[in-house]
Formats: sequence, structure tokens, C-alpha cells
Amino acid sequence: MVMATPQPARLPTRTRPARTLWGIALLGALALAGCTSGEKTLVDGTPLPADLKQTRTLDIQVTRTGTDITMTNTTDLTLTGRLWANQWWSRTIEPIAPAQRVTLDLRTFLDRHNTPFNAGGFFSTQPPDKLVQLQLQTDAELLGLLVVTPARD
Repeated sequence: MVMATPQPARLPTRTRPARTLWGIALLGALALAGCTSGEKTLVDGTPLPADLKQTRTLDIQVTRTGTDITMTNTTDLTLTGRLWANQWWSRTIEPIAPAQRVTLDLRTFLDRHNTPFNAGGFFSTQPPDKLVQLQLQTDAELLGLLVVTPARD
């Protein structure tokens, strides 16, 4: 007489079809998370006109503090048009009256691909871009502004 050896009790396991369904559901959720609807509309992104050259520089100093720039219109002109940062990122501005001081967020400057200026900030994973040039594009000309860079300690 041959005695059968007792087999350990097996716990119920998920079947292969259940794993497959979970995998399909996970892939579907990831695919939906990455989808966008339609093309991006370029809100402010535009390239600098190639034929536009700077004609003169205004005596307006621009200082940077973190992600912001501040300037005071020290001219007798009302400034209006599009500001260009480093001849790549730009944004339109509201009219700036003589003696008016304005502060602008550098992250609102966009390039032609709608990518914002890398201004850095607390949660930034990359070092911020340097601001080396700021120009005002008016209907008739391109005007330079003076970017003040603080001396390194």
C-alpha cells in the first residue's frame, strides 16, 4: 500500500486574466493622462522679426530680483509694445507712463514655441537663465533698455 504524502494547502492566487486586465487598465490610465486636446494655441509666442535692428538705447535701468524684473520709465515717452528678453522670449506690455514703475514676472515671457523664460524659483530643478538684454519693440523701432547685473561677491 502506497501512502500519499499530504500536500500543503494552497492560497488562492490571481489568475493570469486578472493580471492582464489590471495591466491594460494601468496602461489606459497612463495614456489618458498624457493626452492633450488639439494643438496648443500660441498666446504670446512670436519670433523676433529678422529685419528689426536696435536703433538706440533708452536710459531705463532694469533690475532683476528672483523671477521678477523691475523698471522705472525715466523718459518723457509712454512706453508700449512688446518687450524682448535676450532676443528670444517676449511679451506685450500695457502702456508705461513717464515716471511709472512696473514689475514683471519673467515667467510670463514666452518664446515662439510658447515655452516660458526659465526664471528659476524655489521649486526650479535647473539654474535660471541669465537676463543679458531687454529690448522694447514699438511700431517703428527696437529700443534697448539697460539691464543692471549685480556684481558677484
